[in-house]
Amino acid sequence: EVKVLANVPKLLLESKESISNDLKAIVNDDEENSIAIIEIVPSMVLEYPIEIISISPAIIERPALPLQESTETTPESSVQ
Repeated sequence: EVKVLANVPKLLLESKESISNDLKAIVNDDEENSIAIIEIVPSMVLEYPIEIISISPAIIERPALPLQESTETTPESSVQ
């Protein structure tokens, strides 16, 4: 679950209209640092301005991936 704090027009507040369907989350994987960065963007062209103030959590820590063992084989030399 991601919580978004945004500035919206007063009309939306008065009508208690939800904007959750108007936004989408993009998750950018940063494998090097074992995190995922969340970005919130409009899912369509909106009729009203929305200013994203904060996203919680904006960064998700991921467990480090285990190191993979090498499966390469080396040719054996024969002794005569």
